[in-house]
Amino acid sequence: MAQFFFRPFSFSLAVACRTRTATRPPQRCFSQSLRAPTGRPGMKEVMPTPKMKSDASVQSAQASPDISRIESHPFELLPATYIPPPFFRKPDSLKLKSILHYLKVQTVRRAWTSFQDFLLVLKSHYTSPSMEPNPGYFKSIFGERPFKIRPTDMVKVAKDLHKEMYESLAKRDISTIKQICVPGLATSLRARIASRPRGEKMMWELLSYNRPRAKLVSHRAFTLPGPDGTAIRQAVVRIASTQRLTRKNKEGQSIEGSGKRAYLVEYVCIQALSLGWEERPWRIWGTVQPTSEEAMDLMKTSGEIADWV
Repeated sequence: MAQFFFRPFSFSLAVACRTRTATRPPQRCFSQSLRAPTGRPGMKEVMPTPKMKSDASVQSAQASPDISRIESHPFELLPATYIPPPFFRKPDSLKLKSILHYLKVQTVRRAWTSFQDFLLVLKSHYTSPSMEPNPGYFKSIFGERPFKIRPTDMVKVAKDLHKEMYESLAKRDISTIKQICVPGLATSLRARIASRPRGEKMMWELLSYNRPRAKLVSHRAFTLPGPDGTAIRQAVVRIASTQRLTRKNKEGQSIEGSGKRAYLVEYVCIQALSLGWEERPWRIWGTVQPTSEEAMDLMKTSGEIADWV
């Protein structure tokens, strides 16, 4: 996050967490204790529902603990998620050859990772059953399915959740935070609220959206072990904005150092779960940072991304 949110008397997702400094693209940034087990998210935590020979009502009752566990599971950022850095970030060298190589690498990475992400979403889409009663060949391929390739305007959803989260955090609105945030983030933000001095008031303002305009930079999906139709979808949206955070003491006077404008570029991750192929509402997962060269090297070493990318 930007420097504004690291100043005294300020809050943000970045302050509420400890950022991982070494491995992979930025992972769960709220607490090291919230990491999912290694490998595919939820693989070791969510077990398939055993087949029952009883009636449907008993089977549904047996499946409910799995569904509850999935909804409360602290998923990490999905494996091999690539967050592209600003395209014209300064390269290591200002020589023309180095600049051209940097731009070439960034172009290839963006194109290849976007293509891979699309294939993952497409796979989840075709894993879900056709909604046509008796689909023919054409409708079996192009017919409607419950898991959409692009279900909503994810940029608008991320902007709305981003704004609502910061406003709720300033107002101490814990019920809204629990509703719009994933469990790990909600717990972290509740702790931040509890640590504030009594009588102190905060006001967070979104003054404007700035350029570069908000953009979807990553959209990935996986099917998960568990009841049929269990899947996870994550999207990362880059949001540039001008914000202001004002803090007042119990006498109503502004606290020194607050109330200043700040220009921020945030990469907001939102997450939605599908249970029984019914997609649940989007929730805000947190913020991430652009993928560094060190993280790319680690992903190549682990085989998550091809060596030539």
